Amino acid sequence: MHGLSLAMATENVTLTFTIAVASGACAIKIMQGYSVRSIIWPLGVKWPSGSTYVVSMAPNAEDLVTLFFDGSKYYGAAGKNYQ
Repeated sequence: MHGLSLAMATENVTLTFTIAVASGACAIKIMQGYSVRSIIWPLGVKWPSGSTYVVSMAPNAEDLVTLFFDGSKYYGAAGKNYQ
């Protein structure tokens, strides 16, 4: 599994995925600052219950998102607002 830390900065973030491997997993740690920002996920990501994941919108919140790619689709799971 690969890891990535994403600290929000001055604007909202739109993610784009480039397929580099046949399959695999990646964890993304999302850290909000004092100015809260949102993330727009690629349309192809499948989330539990079919609802797109919305990051925690509290200042200084930390979320952890795990993405699994099976060779054709991305599956996402997330934990919100770690304290």
